Amino acid sequence: MRRGGAAAVLLGGAAQAALQDRDLNGDTVVDTFYDTDLNITWLGDANVNGLMKWDAAVAWASGNSFRGYCDCRLPTSDACRGYNCTGSELGHLWYVELGNPAGGPMTNTGNFQLR
Repeated sequence: MRRGGAAAVLLGGAAQAALQDRDLNGDTVVDTFYDTDLNITWLGDANVNGLMKWDAAVAWASGNSFRGYCDCRLPTSDACRGYNCTGSELGHLWYVELGNPAGGPMTNTGNFQLR
């Protein structure tokens, strides 16, 4: 299983097309969301380590271990350009899983923590 930070992703599991809550440490607080379409797990709080510039976020994610899972990384976003692109991990989360509009405001954040 892989994990990431800063808008993070973790890998592992079987596919069914939904975001599933995951409580990794058994404290009844959802830590991550497993995306059954992409077989990745998103960290529930993208700001878990505070606001960072890109290079710092990449370094933090690659050296991170979260609740015993490692191989953290930032999500992909470079597979697409423009609106309505679901070919990247971020595009898939935005349009497919959360159902947000193209070019519009974020109307659905799901259960992700926002600050």
